[in-house]
Amino acid sequence: MAANGNPKHGGRYFLPTAYRENPQTSADTAESTFWDPDTDYGATRYQEGVYKWAASLIKSNQAMVIDIGCGTGHKLAGIVAPVARDWLGVDQESAISIASRECPQGNWLCADLSQPEVWADLAELRADLVICSDVIEHLPDPLQLLQRLGGLIGQTGHALVSTPDRSRLEGRDPLGPPLNPLHIREWIPEEFKLLVESAGLEVVEMHHFFPRGYSPTVANFRRLVKRALQFQALPDRRNTMTFLLRTA
Repeated sequence: MAANGNPKHGGRYFLPTAYRENPQTSADTAESTFWDPDTDYGATRYQEGVYKWAASLIKSNQAMVIDIGCGTGHKLAGIVAPVARDWLGVDQESAISIASRECPQGNWLCADLSQPEVWADLAELRADLVICSDVIEHLPDPLQLLQRLGGLIGQTGHALVSTPDRSRLEGRDPLGPPLNPLHIREWIPEEFKLLVESAGLEVVEMHHFFPRGYSPTVANFRRLVKRALQFQALPDRRNTMTFLLRTA
């Protein structure tokens, strides 16, 4: 697909010209329930496949891992940390306050990622693997994020970046706006690959994962029954695409 020529996007984000965005909305507010596992968002339950892939990429416990937008840190601490040499979870206050409370032995950083000096400090850690799971669709400038991730991994590291696949979302309009009001924009794989390449990165590998993990619990059984009665795909549409990236 050709690059987006809409001046609103500056021709940088590789979306259809008629694509409609959502306004930016932050989850970092006093009344936000974004990190509550009992809400519809249930952010602590999602992207388990991304973190399991990250853990499988780590060899002999020698990797330094940075998770940009780590959320409440459950998946980082529970899945990746046990096989990493060192690790750090970075996010905004609403998430890190939960992460530091529920996993006080963890390595957490509350930081304003809009500040270049924060990225300069993170780059000094020389990350072998950077995780950025379902963050980029929330940001007004996704290209800048990818460029900054490239600065963290240097010439030898890798980044795992996940985001919803617009072509596989239920009830979606291909021209937007995203049904999730917290998402500014969503891509299909071909568009996102072009965005990645425009940031000076290249795709090593790409996989789709179920958007959330399922386990044999009563709650999950009820969720599956509800989806079946509504003639929805079981257990969910495979809507999360994850890219393993390196510097081009």
